[in-house]
Amino acid sequence: MKRNIEKISNDAISQLVDIGQLIRQHRKSFKITANAAAQTAGISRVTLHRIETVSYTHLRAHETP
Repeated sequence: MKRNIEKISNDAISQLVDIGQLIRQHRKSFKITANAAAQTAGISRVTLHRIETVSYTHLRAHETP
């Protein structure tokens, strides 16, 4: 389901991408599986994947014109 979101600043998008990358790097450095991390966080593995791999293009595609 495609959701429309308000316009997000480039700085905010950059910060979201950085946070996702940091989460993934830290999870992998502790050798924690995506399933284990998601379960501990109380979210689905798919949601964790979306957080870790958020991209500028993906966020821009969901903005309202």
